[in-house]
Amino acid sequence: MRANADRGYDHHHIVEQGAGLREGFPLSTVDGVDNVVSIPRYKHHEITGWYNKPNKSLGMQTPRNYLRGGDWSEHAQFRHQVLRDFGALK
Repeated sequence: MRANADRGYDHHHIVEQGAGLREGFPLSTVDGVDNVVSIPRYKHHEITGWYNKPNKSLGMQTPRNYLRGGDWSEHAQFRHQVLRDFGALK
């Protein structure tokens, strides 16, 4: 993982650390440079909160529950789209 984020930015795991490790993904992949991005702190908090809220488009499941049991590709694809939807990534 990168050492420092710029002021006002946080390191954000695309596939979350806790969820990724619970799914059995290797720590080296979860903490790998391809899975950690620097995003504005307020976006980080906004996105993290969104993952905890039931979502109508996901059958009223939280996004975290919706992703449970998915493989790395499913997690990464879904989570990249979330980052784009929130304007944190292009």
